[in-house]
Amino acid sequence: IRDVERSRGLGDVYKRQVLMYTGGTTGLPKGAMLSHFNLVANCYQCEAWIPNTKPGEEATVGALPFSHIFGLTTMMLVAIKLAGKCILIPNPRDIPKLIKEIVKNRGTLFSGVNTLFNRINNHPNAKKFDLSCLKAALSGAGPLAKEVQEKFESLTGARIVEGYGLTETSPVATANPLSEKGKRKIGTVGFPLPNTDLKIVDPSTKEEIPQPGKEDDVSTHGEIAIKGPQVFLGYYNRPDATKKDLRDGWVFTGDIGYLDEDGYLHIMDRLKDLIKYKGHSVYPREVE
Repeated sequence: IRDVERSRGLGDVYKRQVLMYTGGTTGLPKGAMLSHFNLVANCYQCEAWIPNTKPGEEATVGALPFSHIFGLTTMMLVAIKLAGKCILIPNPRDIPKLIKEIVKNRGTLFSGVNTLFNRINNHPNAKKFDLSCLKAALSGAGPLAKEVQEKFESLTGARIVEGYGLTETSPVATANPLSEKGKRKIGTVGFPLPNTDLKIVDPSTKEEIPQPGKEDDVSTHGEIAIKGPQVFLGYYNRPDATKKDLRDGWVFTGDIGYLDEDGYLHIMDRLKDLIKYKGHSVYPREVE
């Protein structure tokens, strides 16, 4: 954490920053400057998304590395915000140990990836433990398979949903509803968190594409742009990259997707991976 000169006029909450380096999927990693305000805002947004949390009584399952923004915010910082505890899991690949720690410490909130949830589902000893202490789980960093979702819910009783975000959004931007009254859409990453705006733009012009979008209509697909209190300040010592990806408070994610008629976000592929062939848009993920 360091002091910086730039401020958005809200005092020290914008002067204190953490440099969180991106995954470098489209080149060398860049240091995303996340302010104290960005991180606190995303904690409030995540808390608002989780139903029936009780301050001082929640326990997050810290099975993700805190050097990555997903684990840092949704497990460590949310635990602090809720005055709860964070169960530190040094080796999440040790499934028996992971399960025992959840049961022993009465874990209630769990963020992870599809592979991790799938390993828990398929471990032969999983059914021997009472995992009913878990209340909610968020899956990110890749698609959540329907069969994994259904089996995890059957095993634990916890509601698990898929969300979407990036280092530059601290990270959570959208998610399917965790509330039982909310409508989940399998195969989507939900809709924006509170105080978060989202739009689909033409990759070339950056003009917003009329909604709604359709899976089989590539003319309605475009780059995902996000605006909200969790959006980063820019890239450290990378003014050109900052100018390219951050405009008027909107971060242009480099991901291709569309919003359906209900406002749910569908992720298609990375913009830089998109192949133009004889006037057609070809998604490498679909080819694979």
